[in-house]
Amino acid sequence: EQLLTVLLQITSLVLGENPPKKKTLTLGGKLAPAIFQTLIVTWIKANLNVMISRELWDRFLQVLTTLTVWEELIKEWAKTMETLTRVLARHVYNLDLTNLPLDRLNDNRSKRSRRTTQRQEQSTPCSTGEPVHPVVSRQDSALPDGQLLSKRTRSTLSRSYSDNDLTLKRRSSQIKQRNLNRRRSKSLEFLAPQDTESTDRTRSPSPAPSSGMESNSIKDSPIQLDMLSADHQTLEFGGEHRGVICGGSIRGWLPDVAVIIWKRMLGALGDINKISDPKLHAQVFEYLVKLTDTLIKLSRNQGISFDNMSTPHPPELIPPLTLILPWCFGALVLPSNYEAGKLNALRLICTITVNCDSKHRTYLPQVYRFLHTGE
Repeated sequence: EQLLTVLLQITSLVLGENPPKKKTLTLGGKLAPAIFQTLIVTWIKANLNVMISRELWDRFLQVLTTLTVWEELIKEWAKTMETLTRVLARHVYNLDLTNLPLDRLNDNRSKRSRRTTQRQEQSTPCSTGEPVHPVVSRQDSALPDGQLLSKRTRSTLSRSYSDNDLTLKRRSSQIKQRNLNRRRSKSLEFLAPQDTESTDRTRSPSPAPSSGMESNSIKDSPIQLDMLSADHQTLEFGGEHRGVICGGSIRGWLPDVAVIIWKRMLGALGDINKISDPKLHAQVFEYLVKLTDTLIKLSRNQGISFDNMSTPHPPELIPPLTLILPWCFGALVLPSNYEAGKLNALRLICTITVNCDSKHRTYLPQVYRFLHTGE
C-alpha cells in the first residue's frame, strides 16, 4: 500500500488538474502516458496479490476523477478495460475473444466454400472460344497441299514413335521395380531378428503427443495482465476458493476477482457525464460502444460448441449489457455541445435494447419519454 500511495502522490503532483496547452514543453505532458500506465497496471497487479483497503481505493478514484481532463488517461483507461474484458471472458464466461466458436465455424464454412469453388473451376472446361485442336500456323498455310500433308504425316509418325518409346520405358521401369521389391523382401527375411525381446528393447517410442503437453501449449498461454494465475495447490488444499480481493488467500485471477476488478475499473473515471471536455466525453462513449459490441459478441457465443457436434449447457452467467444504461440516460440531457457523446449514448441504448433479454427492458418507458419530449 505504501507503493500505491507514493504513485498516487506522484500522479497528483506531476500532472495536476489543468493540463498545459503545449504538453511537450512540460514534464507532466511528456510523462503523462507512462505515469497513467504505471499507476493503473500496478494497481491491478497489487489487487491480485494483497488486500487493498477501501480508503486507498477511494483515494485512487478521487485522483483519477480529477484527472479526466487528460486525454492520456482516457486512452489508458480504454486499453485497460479492453484487456480486463478479455480476462473477464476467459475466467468468467470460459471464452477466448481471439478464438470464439462462431468465428471458427464461419472460418470453416468459408474454407469449405472456397474448396467447392476451386473444384468447380477445375472441373469446368475452359470456354474461351478457342478451338481445342491447334490452329495451323501461317507458315503451314503458305505451303502447298502436298508439303503440308507430308509435314503433318511426319509429326504424327514422330509422335507415335515417342508414345511407343514411353510405353516401353514405363514397362521396363515397372519390371525393375518388381525385381527390387523381391530382392528387398528376401533381404528383410534374412535380417529378421530371431529374438523378439531384442526388438522390444530397440523399438523407438511412439511419437503421439501426451495430454500434458497439449494442456501446456502456447495457445493456452495467458495474456498480458493474466500473468498471475491462481495457485492450483492452494485451490485444491486451501479450502477457501476466494481471491485476495474478496478476503481469501488465493492470489491471481479467479472469476470473482475478474468481475470485481472489471467493474471497479469501469467506474474508475467516476460519472463520465461530468467530464468537462465534450471531446473527451465523446471518446469515452465511443469506447463504451466498442465495449458493448464485445459483450454482445460474448453473449452470442455462449452455449455454442466448437465442433458443432455437441450441445453445451446453457450459460448461468450472461454479460452485463445494461450496466452502462444510467450513463447513457444521463448523457441525453447534457447541453448541445455534447452532441457527439449524446448520439453515441442514444446508439448504445438502441443496441442494448435490441440485444438484451426482454426481462431487463424495464427502462423502455424512459426511452419513449425522451423520444417524445426530449427530456
